[in-house]
Amino acid sequence: MNLDFLRNYVHRMFLKRSAFIEFMERSTEITLPKSYPYKTLLERARTQLGDSGLLKVLSLDKVDEASHKIELIPLLVNLEWDNLYELGNRLDAPVDEQMNRGDLTRTVLVNSKLMQLMSIFKGLANEEFIVRINYDGRVIGPLGVTVLRPNEDADATIALVLFLKNTKQPLLDAIVNKARLRKSTPVETTQRIVSELGASRTFQILSNMILSQELDVDRLEEDIPWGIRVDKRYGIHYAGETPIEKLSSLLCTEFSEQDLELYLNPELGSYNDRVLAYCIQNNPFDIIESLIGEPFLRRCIIKHHGIKRKLLPSKKQELINLILFHMGFFIPVSPSGLNNYVDILNGLKRTLSRTKKLETIVGSITSGFVETEKVLKDITFFYGAHLIHNEDESLQKRKEDLEDIEKEILRMCYGKEGRVRSIERASFGQLVEILRLMEKHVEQTPQLSKRMDDFFGRQTILDPKGQIIRRLDQISPYRKFYVHDVSKKDLHESKPAIFVLDLMNKLAESLRGIYPTPIFGARLVTDNFGTTYLIAKDEQDKEYTIYMSEYIDDEVLQHQYLMKSSSSLIVLNPILVFKS
Repeated sequence: MNLDFLRNYVHRMFLKRSAFIEFMERSTEITLPKSYPYKTLLERARTQLGDSGLLKVLSLDKVDEASHKIELIPLLVNLEWDNLYELGNRLDAPVDEQMNRGDLTRTVLVNSKLMQLMSIFKGLANEEFIVRINYDGRVIGPLGVTVLRPNEDADATIALVLFLKNTKQPLLDAIVNKARLRKSTPVETTQRIVSELGASRTFQILSNMILSQELDVDRLEEDIPWGIRVDKRYGIHYAGETPIEKLSSLLCTEFSEQDLELYLNPELGSYNDRVLAYCIQNNPFDIIESLIGEPFLRRCIIKHHGIKRKLLPSKKQELINLILFHMGFFIPVSPSGLNNYVDILNGLKRTLSRTKKLETIVGSITSGFVETEKVLKDITFFYGAHLIHNEDESLQKRKEDLEDIEKEILRMCYGKEGRVRSIERASFGQLVEILRLMEKHVEQTPQLSKRMDDFFGRQTILDPKGQIIRRLDQISPYRKFYVHDVSKKDLHESKPAIFVLDLMNKLAESLRGIYPTPIFGARLVTDNFGTTYLIAKDEQDKEYTIYMSEYIDDEVLQHQYLMKSSSSLIVLNPILVFKS
């Protein structure tokens, strides 16, 4: 028997010779000398117990299991304390609540046979969704110990496991089907995905599903782990190393030093350093726009990010945004407001002018109502946020603040009756009613009328003459007809439908003076005196410099907000309301 294997095993399991000696005395009543090295102690124990007896005491069937158990130490010690404690209990190991994770791990290993341990662990891993990754590329889960594919990013894989843990079974099945993997329990499937596909390949599959609209991104937005970015326009990826480094790496891979010589500073050292400096000093969009032609850009996206050719956008600008997104650059969504609303309505009118198909007519009018409802929700949340805003509250109303704003608006309108439970899910008629009741409440509450006057220079939410409400009342009856009641017998041509879209266009014109400015944060700028400004753009690409007396964090760059309409390009302390 090779005692060198056992010597390393005993040292790793007990850490101190005194602990090993006490264990042997408890387990076998053999007394070993306290001053001898491990190998001598093992030789003495083998003399008295024999080879098989010594292995049995150490919970080993054969000597080479010792190295397998040693490999399990860093994997098991990575588990939650509760998981380790439960594992010890199921194995009847002498664990107690005072042990730390290291003591629990060693107690579990030294008091159980390897096959028994892995069998019990499989059941626990399936119950508790245990898939853990070490930075050396090894994975432990219900399938035992597996390894990551070469060059896989451990951080990306850890994030992927959390993502898949929050995912419903149909998505796991879809990944398995597309990759032709073996189906199993959700936990086993997750371990198989990360081990056999890897994070990079899995994100490529998911990106293609998003771009082909097989995967509804809106259903994924609740529990996205840190580091993973999802965008219905471009797919999904893990933002690991800095985007600038990825861009630099792409240029170094795809271009020779001679190709880029004109763009690089010769005084900055190695070729890689000069390319990195070039990427730092220049706008990433402009770099790709000037250096990479459209056919080459398409090949790069397919080669480096696995997007299928048929799913690539047709315009070069969107191709550039796509590759920048997968490098980790944040690509803001162009804000959508009244201009976008009018563009959509006009597009629907063009569609109706070319068809008499019932399905197309109904679909177009339904789309028109959906877009109108979005505009009404923007107005409702925006003015509701201003009406309930307290001076000591943050000026930036985040996504999580909308729920409280919604409750206050509904209380303002309905008291405790609760006739409408959610503005977000309210029907067209309910949204009109909410605006009507908000308007009435403001008119009857001098304090709120004054607040409206202070903020917006008028004492009402909508126009004082009620023109907007009348427009909405004109439009409202058509929703039920076109969405629910229309039939071929009732409708023979698209002309009445175009009339509805014309009413919506007139509504848009009526809203010009009251609809807030939708913006997205382009960048944060800090001057030499430490003052930070938000540079934002609206849907016409007009740029605003926004100063806020409170701290502005990077989150403001990741979402659209609604801001008080302003002709000034310098905006001081606006209340920014998250645009849902």
